[in-house]
Amino acid sequence: MVDWRAMARDHELHLAFLLKHVIRSSDFSARAIERQLGMSGGYISRLTSGRLELKTSHLFDILDVLGLTPNEFFALAFPLRPGVRSPLMNRLLALSPPAETAQAMVQPDPFVESDRKLLETVRRALAELEKAPKD
Repeated sequence: MVDWRAMARDHELHLAFLLKHVIRSSDFSARAIERQLGMSGGYISRLTSGRLELKTSHLFDILDVLGLTPNEFFALAFPLRPGVRSPLMNRLLALSPPAETAQAMVQPDPFVESDRKLLETVRRALAELEKAPKD
């Protein structure tokens, strides 16, 4: 019998560990991310050490600040093995034409991309304002 709770906890710890290394590889400190998202000091440290439960919404918020898509993050966390798919995944892929799937992955929506870039620019500007000396 599979212990799903233990497996889920192992995956959660794996994601937390990966998040720690992604943050370390980025141009942001954990504290800068916490300030930008209005999180308490030390929150990311507790999160990445496994002391706090990893919430999807918090993970996505952090990834957004870092400029990494959830798709990219999960591809790092759980890389696909060529040719290895579950029967359910094969059925799901059969429901959507491969050409549409490939096209959607290659051509991002220009409006979504421009919104993301604008949001990124605004966040950087706000971060710079916080760093600027106060008169």
